[in-house]
Amino acid sequence: MSMPSIDLTCDKCSYKTSTMKLWGQRYYLVDGKTAHVSRQFGYCHDCDDVVPIESLELDELLDRINRLLESIAELKRSRLKLLFSSYRRKLLDSELSEVIILNRLITRQGTEKCLKCSSDRIEIMKGDFMLDYDIGGLYSGEKHTGMKHHKCGGEFVATPCGVRFNVRFTPVYYNLDGTKVG
Repeated sequence: MSMPSIDLTCDKCSYKTSTMKLWGQRYYLVDGKTAHVSRQFGYCHDCDDVVPIESLELDELLDRINRLLESIAELKRSRLKLLFSSYRRKLLDSELSEVIILNRLITRQGTEKCLKCSSDRIEIMKGDFMLDYDIGGLYSGEKHTGMKHHKCGGEFVATPCGVRFNVRFTPVYYNLDGTKVG
């Protein structure tokens, strides 16, 4: 799959990173069941770099849980179809498992970890780096993000990367404490 990205460049020292750091297949793995790891940008003091970190914001977790519960209710309403579809049964099981895992994550708010090294010595980088998406399948525009570069105090400026990347991801798994497993 071909994907566009956004470059983030410091306006003071020209350090550059990309939204590609947020890409990938990352899952919490609990008793053989998985749930997607939501992520955001942060600064990790152990990596000494801008990295993806867990996003455990309550509103986001509750929204994900509510969407899954609505999907489960819809699957249950179509019971007759459910009886004859192993795919639908697997989907129901998967969504129920994800709700259980996300519910357990709610208690971890404020204990986010670096998804690169699993350190808890991180700082969340708040700001808006999203750009307009144009018809040609690329981002357009430019904007100051409000995200500060921890090394020099400059601000990251978001600009579109002019290339779409075709990538294949290897899944990475974490336990409920945000530590990489396997």
